[in-house]
Amino acid sequence: MKGALLHRARRFAESTDYFRKLTAACPDSAEAWLGLASALRSLGGRTEESLFALRKVTELDPSYGHAWWGLASAKTFRFTDADIGIMEAQISKPAVGSAERADLYYALGKAYDDAKQYEKSFQCYSKGNAIRRIGLDYEPDATTGMVDRAQAVYTRDFFEARAGFGCPSAEPIFIVGMQRSGSTLTEQILGSHSQIEPAGELQMLLKIVVDSVMPRTGENYPNGMDRLTPDDLRSLGEEYLKHGSETLNDPLVIISFHELT
Repeated sequence: MKGALLHRARRFAESTDYFRKLTAACPDSAEAWLGLASALRSLGGRTEESLFALRKVTELDPSYGHAWWGLASAKTFRFTDADIGIMEAQISKPAVGSAERADLYYALGKAYDDAKQYEKSFQCYSKGNAIRRIGLDYEPDATTGMVDRAQAVYTRDFFEARAGFGCPSAEPIFIVGMQRSGSTLTEQILGSHSQIEPAGELQMLLKIVVDSVMPRTGENYPNGMDRLTPDDLRSLGEEYLKHGSETLNDPLVIISFHELT
């Protein structure tokens, strides 16, 4: 648990140390090896070690779909025919849970794609998606309503009337784009600078809206945003920076990317 919490706090080196100790003490624990693989991957520059740890997971528990999907996610990794056979065998077992089964299908989709067996690849991805969709509590009408309200509230006049409001810090860089438009790549390019800390797709804005904005505006956000004073808006920006500094060990610049859906 401590290793996992350190990882969530982005203290990847410490997390890696804890999981190394855990795998030494419990070499037959698939969960320990998976934790080590995740910590190593986040630490950066440890791809081969991370892949070795994931391999250990699949050896200890061949039905561990999350580990197979972790291997598939590595850009340089390629599955063998033997790997495909093992994954296919696991999928045929009724006892394999839905989450693991979905990840197995995703990993097989990648394996068949690399093997240029595209029809099989699409079939696997479709089956994985079908399993995942069952557990998703998504209401498209709610999203449509949210977008309609945002278009009505966030007009040019709204922003012009509030020019200069908010927190004046130039620390955060927001990369905003549509899905599959290169926002993640842009983050990786900028994040290679020694004084920039890539933060991934943070959920801090959502947390601030729920915890600090909606109590003042009402539940039909963003309706009611016109009630916020200049002091309110400045404090919200400062709250975002405070959360970012705590999470990312006070970097010089925080990058956060947000995909529009």
